[in-house]
Amino acid sequence: MARSLRRNVSRTEPDDDQFEPDTEETEDEETERPSRGRRELSKPAGRRTRNVEPEDDEDDDEDEPRGHRSSKRRSSRSDEAPRSSLGSGWDAYKENKAKTSKFNTEDQFKVPLSPKEDKALILFLEEKPFATYNEHGVGQGKGYRAYVCLSDDCPFCELGDSPQYRAVFNVVVFDRKGNASVKYWTATPAPLDEIEEQAFDEFNGPLNKPGNYYVAYKKEQTNGFNKFFLNLVTEDQVREVYKFDPLSDDEIDDLAKDTFEAKDVVRVKTRRELREAVQKDDED
Repeated sequence: MARSLRRNVSRTEPDDDQFEPDTEETEDEETERPSRGRRELSKPAGRRTRNVEPEDDEDDDEDEPRGHRSSKRRSSRSDEAPRSSLGSGWDAYKENKAKTSKFNTEDQFKVPLSPKEDKALILFLEEKPFATYNEHGVGQGKGYRAYVCLSDDCPFCELGDSPQYRAVFNVVVFDRKGNASVKYWTATPAPLDEIEEQAFDEFNGPLNKPGNYYVAYKKEQTNGFNKFFLNLVTEDQVREVYKFDPLSDDEIDDLAKDTFEAKDVVRVKTRRELREAVQKDDED
């Protein structure tokens, strides 16, 4: 007898790093102790190339106030050497595998689980999410499958399944040496509560307020669920604790040239595809 979708739909809220079930997680970045030196603005492993030198352009918005950082996209330099997929070893293999997936997981920020993993130092490039949507989920853990809610005439909603809200942010993630890379963070309700509190804080908001850095991590609780933490960090604390200098305005502007858009990270399936997904799950 076919099982009802209503019973298969997961009522357990997945972590924010489970929204792309068809791809595999990659290994963590280096965790060796920080050292002062030249900072590298890391290029993502996927489709993007990033110009790491600030451009000297007379048309730059030199008088733009620092209260809200610009995130407008600019083209990369045409004389930049092309990058080949040719490589060796498991790291190169995983990078190439990620490129051919529906979405590039190399560019996705996943909140580390402390104390097993190092807490992540991040910086928000914008004051608000660049994409928000509701999501229906089926299954749990590695078998979790996500579908963007169609709102009107949605096959999942017709069955009485209630979607969960999502918001996607452009963030800069630092490794222990201070190297910076742009990633997207698809946040679920648990971390979004913390993000929203910081965003609208009377003294510390908005998220991309100059000088604002954050430490993001999660801890497993006795009930088996993860609690998320987002702690504000000042530039002085970055120097004292992490032992590298905060990003300059030019470095932040350079990173902001390559922010993500909704079409880069969210796929909205058709109603027909959702109906097929509902039927397949009901038959499993």
